[in-house]
Amino acid sequence: MTVPLGCPKFASRNCGAANQACYCPPPGYWSVVDVSRWLAEQGLGHYAEAFAENGTGGDVLPDLTDADLKELGLNLGDRKRLLKAIAALAAGSTDARAEPAEPTATPVILVKPSAGS
Repeated sequence: MTVPLGCPKFASRNCGAANQACYCPPPGYWSVVDVSRWLAEQGLGHYAEAFAENGTGGDVLPDLTDADLKELGLNLGDRKRLLKAIAALAAGSTDARAEPAEPTATPVILVKPSAGS
């Protein structure tokens, strides 16, 4: 039996030998270290220290609000990116940066007719 190396939630996690299963805890059971690793994989690793200092493990990720993230020092764009990534985790996506499979709204382009028409 072959078990793939690595963990689908953490691309950087390598569990060792090919015959060794990798245990990937669900996000609600992530430690502060797991959250730090996940932040790094989202391109937000520079916030890992602030999350660790505040004891932010996987059990509180879904409860974080925009105001909480602002208090942790995240700028507006990073707050929005992180809230999307957390929502993707809650939805069970293994790639939290992935866009939704189907658009939620169809863009509409309005064209104003020219005065001479």
